[in-house]
Amino acid sequence: MILNNKLKYKIIVSFLICFHVFSLNVQSQNNLLADMQGLTYEEGIIFEIEGYTIHIERNNISLNKKGIEKVKKKYDIKNVISEYRDTRWKWENYVIEAEKTDKKVPGLTTYQLSYLIPETDNITTVVYFESPNRKDTLIEQAFMNAFFTRQINRYVTDSWNAEEMDFAGRKIPLGNICAWISPYNVHCPSFGQISWSVFRTKEDAEINNYAMYLTNKYSDMHNVVSEEERVPVIFEGYPVNAKRVTYKLKRSKILLGGRNLQAVYYVVQKVRGKYMSCILSHYIEDKENYQLAPLLQEVMKLDN
Repeated sequence: MILNNKLKYKIIVSFLICFHVFSLNVQSQNNLLADMQGLTYEEGIIFEIEGYTIHIERNNISLNKKGIEKVKKKYDIKNVISEYRDTRWKWENYVIEAEKTDKKVPGLTTYQLSYLIPETDNITTVVYFESPNRKDTLIEQAFMNAFFTRQINRYVTDSWNAEEMDFAGRKIPLGNICAWISPYNVHCPSFGQISWSVFRTKEDAEINNYAMYLTNKYSDMHNVVSEEERVPVIFEGYPVNAKRVTYKLKRSKILLGGRNLQAVYYVVQKVRGKYMSCILSHYIEDKENYQLAPLLQEVMKLDN
């Protein structure tokens, strides 16, 4: 069949429009997930992106009523908001949206989202999202698109040894004594611990930082000794006021290397064009001496 010029033109234009839309979608996904970190573990992969903790795990269950109940029990899904098939994806799936609260932690709501994707009759992959006090459907969709199109591995590392950390665009060498506790959560024995998330907006960074503060405040692992709302610090070269909370851990000093007081700093600051929610902690001898541990000194100093 010979196409006339007008029809050829329509086909070419349609193709270019589709290609352009696809390119924009891929670019948008890459931008949204640019700061994501993933780590492999025995049961699957764990990710952190904009305050979300995301797990991908293969489960020995069938995608039926019994299997769905097992997933709810495993991931502590109780207050279900809705269950449905997400028709935006061509792959078979079952979605559970829920939220979780804890009477011990007033003011904190954890939003839960689970995608159940059958691989075989007896194997179902679960993609499980958790986010404290905020929900971002753009992040969720970008992640699922990367998952379904097999682009997720670019964000994953197999090593839990933290020889270097990418701190919102600045590479910081750490040597060979540090380890990842979870994505964007690095611990160096005797030298301190830093966890952080990177956000597009200051509001979202503040929501995350406050949620982390609430989680620690009501933890059963320690008692609050003191709280200081405005401690002047220099964070990545920027002056900012940090919240400093001193905790006394409910464990023997002997088991903790002779110290059971911990100073924790809660910081929100724009760094290199991105908003950071950062939690920095280290052990101290007494609450009169807040000299920062070496890891914390890599990114912050006290401004006094």
